[in-house]
Amino acid sequence: MINDLNKIVIVFLFLIFLSISAVSAQENTSPEIGLNENIETIDAETADESVNLGTGDDSAVASESVEEDEVSNVMNEDNLKGTGSSFTDLQNLINNTPANNTLTLDKDYAYSAGDSEIVINKSITIDGKNHVLDGKLSTRILMITGNHVTLKNIKFINANKTNEGYGGAVYWNGDNGTLKDCSFVNNHANKYSGGAV
Repeated sequence: MINDLNKIVIVFLFLIFLSISAVSAQENTSPEIGLNENIETIDAETADESVNLGTGDDSAVASESVEEDEVSNVMNEDNLKGTGSSFTDLQNLINNTPANNTLTLDKDYAYSAGDSEIVINKSITIDGKNHVLDGKLSTRILMITGNHVTLKNIKFINANKTNEGYGGAVYWNGDNGTLKDCSFVNNHANKYSGGAV
C-alpha cells in the first residue's frame, strides 16, 4: 500500500511539474511595428573613437576624437522654452550661433508645413542632449555644407527625401564632419544613397 501510494505521489508530482513548465506560444499576427523594429542606427562613437565624414573620398574614416573646449552659445531664453518647435525655429538658432561655437538643444524640433530642410553652412557643434529632429516623412532634416560640423546626441526620425534622393535624414556635403552618439530611425531616401546619411 505504501509502495502504491509513493507511486501515485510521484506520478502526481510529475504531472504538476509538467503542467507548470508547459508553455503556450502563439504567432503574432498584429500589423503593428514596434519602436525597435526597422531601426537603422549609426553608432558614431565607441570609447575614445568617433566617425569623421569627409567628402574628399566619399567614405567614412574612423579616427581618434579630439577633445576641444566647447563654448556654449546662450540664445534668447524666449527661443529656448517649450516642448517642441519647428525646423524654422532651429534654423534661426543655427543662423544666430557664431561659427566654431556649440548650440545645445533643450527641446525637440519637427517639420511643419512651410518649413524646409535645415541648412548648416558653417563650422558648428550641435549637442542635441538626446532630443529629436522629426521630418514627419515630409523632408530631409539637415543639409550640411559647412566644414568641421559636429552633431552629437541627436535622434533623427521620419526623414524622407523624395527628390534629389541623397541622404534621407542628413545630406553631408561639408568636409571633416563628426557624428557622436546619434541615432537614425525610419529615414528614407527614395532615389540614391542612404536613408540616414
